Order: sequence, then structure tokens, then C-alpha cells
Amino acid sequence: MNKRALKAFVKKIYDKINSMIDNEECDYNECSKEDIEFYQTLFYPKVYIAEDAAKFLEISNYKFKLLRKSNIIPNPVKIVGLKQKLWTKKQLIKVKKELESMDNF
Repeated sequence: MNKRALKAFVKKIYDKINSMIDNEECDYNECSKEDIEFYQTLFYPKVYIAEDAAKFLEISNYKFKLLRKSNIIPNPVKIVGLKQKLWTKKQLIKVKKELESMDNF
């Protein structure tokens, strides 16, 4: 299956699930915690541009750039079709824990 066909397939599934939720054909009471987390990830992916990532980490944009240069903040994720540098919430949570454990931070 090529990329275009895969994208179309995923969009079809996404639209169907969205329709089921909108039409109340899907009952969240029947979903496990993992199911709900999966749906949230599918429908609401958490990605941040550098400015928002810095706010999430509660640091200045300048400090964010310094931490990137020192490789404390990982490389951004690449999303097909987007030129912006983006970081996932998962990446930022890991960085936040690392920063909290540092003495001089």
C-alpha cells in the first residue's frame, strides 16, 4: 500500500470514528482507559512549536534554544507536509522531568 492509499484509508477510519462519536453511536463507558487514550492521541495529537514548548516547560525561548544546542531538548519530530519544527508532549514531559532532576536548573 502506497502512502497516498494509506493516508486515504486512515482518513476514512478517522472520519468513521468521528461520525460515530458525533452521532452518539459510540459509548465511552464501554471503552477502556487505553482505548480513550488512543482516541485522544488520534484526534488530538499534542505537538508544540518552539514557543509553546518553552511555555510548556516554563522556560524562556532563549533558554529553550540553549537547551536544544546542548542536546537536552531532543530534535523536533517531522510531520509530512509541515515545515515547522514540532515537539510532542511526550518528548516535553521527558525533558521536564530531566530538568526537574537537575540541581542548577
